[in-house]
Amino acid sequence: MDDVDKISWALFIAIAMASVLLQTCRYKKAVEIFSECLVLLKQFKTKKSTAFSALVFHRLFDLYCLVGDTKNAIKNGEEAICIHLQNSDFSAESRLIVGKLLRRLEPLYDFPKPKDYFGNELGIWIETVASLKEAGDRSLIMLGEALNDLGKYYEILEDFQNAKRMKFEALEVSKYTGNVFEEIMIYRNLGDIHTSLKEFPDAENCYARAVSISRELGDKRGEAFTYNGLREFYHRQSNYAMAEKYARKSLEVYTGIGDKENEATLSSELGNLCHFRGRYEEALEFHQRSFDVYKKTGDKIGEGQQYGNLSAVYKSMGDIHKAKQYLEQALAINKKMNITLGQGIDYGNLGTIYQQLGDLAKAKECHEEALKLKEGTGLQDTIPSEYHHLGISCKNDGEYVQAKKHFEKGLKMARELGERSLEGSFLSDLGEMESITGESEKGKTYYEEALQIFEKVGDIAKKASTLRNLASVYRLDGDLRMAESYLKSSLGIIKQIGNKNEESAVLGTLGDLYYSQGEYERATYVYQQGLSLAKETSWKRVEANIHNSLGSCYVYQKDFQKAKTCFQQALSYSEMMEDLRGTSICCCNIASVYFLTQDFENVWLYLKRSIKALEEAQTSIGESEYYKIGFVDKHDGPYQFMVTTLITLGNFNQALSVVELVRARSLAELMVKRYSAPPLPDLDSSQLTDFRHFVRDKNKSCLSFCFVQGDLLFCWSLRAKRETMVRAVKTEDFPVNIRPQDFDGRSPAEPQENPQFEQSQNTCQVEEKNEGGSNKEPPLKVLYKVIIAPNFLEGSEIIVVPDRSLYRVPFSALMNEKGEFLAERFRIRYAPSLTTLRLIRDSPEDYHSETGVLIVGDPDVGTVTHQGSELTLPRLPKAKEEAEIVGKILNVQPLTGKEATKEAVLQKIHSVSLIHIAAHGEEERGNIALAPSNREKDDFLLTMADISAVRLRAKLVVLSCCQSGKGHIKGEGVVGIARAFLGSGARSVLASLWAVDDEATMEFMKQF
Repeated sequence: MDDVDKISWALFIAIAMASVLLQTCRYKKAVEIFSECLVLLKQFKTKKSTAFSALVFHRLFDLYCLVGDTKNAIKNGEEAICIHLQNSDFSAESRLIVGKLLRRLEPLYDFPKPKDYFGNELGIWIETVASLKEAGDRSLIMLGEALNDLGKYYEILEDFQNAKRMKFEALEVSKYTGNVFEEIMIYRNLGDIHTSLKEFPDAENCYARAVSISRELGDKRGEAFTYNGLREFYHRQSNYAMAEKYARKSLEVYTGIGDKENEATLSSELGNLCHFRGRYEEALEFHQRSFDVYKKTGDKIGEGQQYGNLSAVYKSMGDIHKAKQYLEQALAINKKMNITLGQGIDYGNLGTIYQQLGDLAKAKECHEEALKLKEGTGLQDTIPSEYHHLGISCKNDGEYVQAKKHFEKGLKMARELGERSLEGSFLSDLGEMESITGESEKGKTYYEEALQIFEKVGDIAKKASTLRNLASVYRLDGDLRMAESYLKSSLGIIKQIGNKNEESAVLGTLGDLYYSQGEYERATYVYQQGLSLAKETSWKRVEANIHNSLGSCYVYQKDFQKAKTCFQQALSYSEMMEDLRGTSICCCNIASVYFLTQDFENVWLYLKRSIKALEEAQTSIGESEYYKIGFVDKHDGPYQFMVTTLITLGNFNQALSVVELVRARSLAELMVKRYSAPPLPDLDSSQLTDFRHFVRDKNKSCLSFCFVQGDLLFCWSLRAKRETMVRAVKTEDFPVNIRPQDFDGRSPAEPQENPQFEQSQNTCQVEEKNEGGSNKEPPLKVLYKVIIAPNFLEGSEIIVVPDRSLYRVPFSALMNEKGEFLAERFRIRYAPSLTTLRLIRDSPEDYHSETGVLIVGDPDVGTVTHQGSELTLPRLPKAKEEAEIVGKILNVQPLTGKEATKEAVLQKIHSVSLIHIAAHGEEERGNIALAPSNREKDDFLLTMADISAVRLRAKLVVLSCCQSGKGHIKGEGVVGIARAFLGSGARSVLASLWAVDDEATMEFMKQF
């Protein structure tokens, strides 16, 4: 025996040994031996060594597929294919091997890799088919195989029409040669192709034909195989009842012929179907059956998979500890066998369990590890679920910007992959993000879209969860009828499927509904039911929420000791979970109990803790004004409660200082950056700003308003060298659109008794009745009597700091009993807050420009595309005339017509001292319509984001546009384009609250 033969024999033995190691799941040792073989094979080149190399690469491909290492699987699979294709003797056997490798490689690639890779080899197969057709009958069998392989190529390339044509040709060959077993397989494959083409009746006919032939021949395996194809066919159409029917048929046949591998696989599939359809006990039975088969046959991979599936069902049933136990066993198996994908799935599921147990740090750690492992496999369809889980972790940590990034990235991937149920989950996640930050309408939109998806795909557990979320939003919006309807539907589903986790959450929300209706005893009973289930399932976040809600019920029932105990328990859970938002709410609720028992020392202590937690939570949000503004607007209860407490104790000046801590805070932070000003104060009393001497000019007065408790409006009247006057006015006689929206009935900022005001060095009057405020009087007169007349206003100018709905009030147009407008007696200026006014007043002398003017008038908007629809805006001839008049006065050429583009405006806007824009304004936020650079693109609006992105030096901005002073009214103030100009550095902005007449505006601007 020469050296080559000896080496060949040694290689044969080594490959055999490594193959045995592969079969017995000793993967690391198998890789070592296969790698040594490849090193040896590189040393000599013979026909036999080439065959050995192909075999080794094929075995390594098998191994890496098993352990979920997609990158190495692809690398070794491609090496094996290349060796076969480069072989001059490209035999039928080689072609068969290549075909099998291609079928297994195709799902591992990210698009468009299959087209790039397999498209280059397509010509080989076309030539092969052509040559075999020329060979005639003697090559018919090989021709049939080649046609099948070519059809598979076309499938990979998504050329389903050509794939179908090849399969039909292969079918004709099989019929001619009498190969009925091949005929069965081709009909089965044709069913898959017709399904991809959405030719569902043809697909059903092909599957039926395959079943019929299988039965005629007594081919049980072919029959079971086709039933499984029908299962997939109906599953893809979300017809889960039919999918289950054929899965059961397939399982029955496979069990009858003793095919243990497929028995285990089909049992697992049926377990997943039953789980998805909410039949948890049946799901457990099928997964246990699959597990028993895998354990009996020694299939450790299958055993690990079933541990994971059993864990998922137990989690849905509320047995979180058993779920964790099974999942840890699954992870141990996958680690021992080095199965990357399995480990990724297990870590992701473990993260959800730690979330439920309240260990948020451990949960996040698991999800990050899961994402890393899944990305390492290259299997894109496994990755979106981790963005879902990571997003939830970030949301629970208060990292809203990062959470949104995860959700949006995952949503995009889910849509690309066609994962409809996961798409619904991401939409629901985004809905919750909007709800948390007070955007209930946007939240509803996301939830309703998610609900439609869950209904369509039949995911009833997620449907129930989404119905609950919708109920919460409707309840907070005051639509209790809709909330009750959604809750009843949700609870009906949950009772049907036996999901204890979700049942505890639904009962908590149902209790909230009864609470809002004033049915406190009924609410208490439901809360206790929900709490019992939450404890059973160890869902700490739901436990904390229900304890808080239950405490509020006890407050209304005057059982303050039980209320405090509940709030303290909720606080312990929130602190354990490091939930800053929850901690703030709990501390505020505890403070409310102490307020009602007149223990003001503890009120102050817990309110300081509440606000500190809230401020820490705000720092976690990330760089997003949208979320910061929404979060503060939704969670300003502790500040309002502290204001109430301070006023109750007669500390009016300190109360105003606390009001200023939260009012227009985000805008003030922008100004601090723009003006390089010192940091804003916090709740530390030594740092609180004293506003008693804020007004220095005796010709000016300042009125600062603040709604407290929902039905009281406080007004601080500040004047130079005068004591601060504070008044409280009941809002019951206000015009409806000016009354503050009702606070959430369980708001901790709303003590259940009105405060008794003590006298101090300042004066405070409470107006119990608005005399003369008859509803028959014009609203402008009513408001004058209520909020202006009682103040001792001096000088020639009033600075107004509105709050919430008062931004809708045109103070200039308020009318006294003589019929005189307020603007006839005073010049009126508005400020988002005293803090922002101070920042502007104290800004560096050289910050604002002394020269430069930008004038824009009558942009030629024409017909443009906006949010997917065509929009036509008419010209404003008087706006052009207005711009030309102003330009003539200031000796500046205005931008008008087609020249007034957004690009041109943004190029000039940052350095000028005066900005004057006369154009159409958008109703919602006051965005300004300019001439488009490209009418096909949605780029004609000058938006808040555009202005926020530039640094302005303007002393005055005149927005001579409809609605330019409009925006979303928040605790922050009016969030619109006028605010954006202030935040970007403008010293003052003139804007309109309503639609204005073109000619009248021009006349006004002439005088201005």
